[in-house]
Amino acid sequence: MINKILFLIACICLSYSSILANDTIMIDITKLKTNQLIEGKTNYIIYTKKDKHGPVGDLTFVEMEVKKEKGGTYKISQKWSEKDTLSHIAETDLSPNLKTIRHTTWWKRNGYTMQFDFINQKAEIIGEAGEKVKADFDKNFKASLPTDNFINWHCDLHFFGLLPYAEGAIFKVLLYDPGYSVPKYEVYQVKSSENIQGLDCWVLEYTLPRNMGYQRFWISKKDRIVVKEEDSFRGAYRFKLKTLLPE
Repeated sequence: MINKILFLIACICLSYSSILANDTIMIDITKLKTNQLIEGKTNYIIYTKKDKHGPVGDLTFVEMEVKKEKGGTYKISQKWSEKDTLSHIAETDLSPNLKTIRHTTWWKRNGYTMQFDFINQKAEIIGEAGEKVKADFDKNFKASLPTDNFINWHCDLHFFGLLPYAEGAIFKVLLYDPGYSVPKYEVYQVKSSENIQGLDCWVLEYTLPRNMGYQRFWISKKDRIVVKEEDSFRGAYRFKLKTLLPE
């Protein structure tokens, strides 16, 4: 009798594990719905708060654009401004199947530009950077080259709309932000559906390493556009809201 009970428990455990495994969807650039990439301009307002219900802190205005170019390639551009200062610029060239061809990024806080050419397998830092920064930059870029099917993490707001959403789905997404670390799988989960002022959205969540916080995204089911992002890190918050109208 005891052996039968143990056998039944083992079967249940195996079945449960199988369900969990089936619910986890492995995602790289080849699994995205490329025909749903939204072209055109999108703007966001980013602001910070020391606590969720406190006053607004720093404000940043983000301008993004997706343009389809000759040959079916895409260019994604980003420009971030805070107060009266440009704080960040990025340009990403993508193949027709959305693989990253070239990527250029500049942050004012760094003081240098990083350029990547994945076709010719070249990368460089333009401007002054420390020796450790240069060494890590070279090491991480070389380590990334065997993997060309990553999703460019710097363009995440454009790519999240292309995921195969379903209630409760768990995605293991192969992500890489060129210049920072190497390509690796990160886990995102569809936590729920939520209606924001009449807009039906998927709610996608990412838990930061060591449970230091989370990133939460609201993606319009109709338009496949990220309309809201909420980040929590060690008790502080950052919000990113899509503007209704262009400037």
